[in-house]
Amino acid sequence: MGYFIGHRQYVKSELQIQIESEKLELKKRLAKEKWDSQWITVWRLKRFRLWTDQAIVRWLGKPKTKGKYRVFSVDDVRIVEAEKDFKDWLAPRLTRKLLKDEFFNINKL
Repeated sequence: MGYFIGHRQYVKSELQIQIESEKLELKKRLAKEKWDSQWITVWRLKRFRLWTDQAIVRWLGKPKTKGKYRVFSVDDVRIVEAEKDFKDWLAPRLTRKLLKDEFFNINKL
């Protein structure tokens, strides 16, 4: 916490400041990882998973709102992406994307 030097005044060493900032960064990172494991934003679906607005409406319906983000449950997206109908729809989009960017990869959720 530091050393008390007067009314509401504390002095902290550089090591204490560094430790506190590392703890805060770890806490933020863990919270983000937890959120990312439960939710996926519409923007991420479209940008990194090649979804379109029509596909989102067709297979997932209306998104939920979490703060300022429109999101879907990761579990719901996994279920839809495992269906044959969706895979057939995605195949030509993925082929076209790979022609433009040979290193593009859809990561697992």
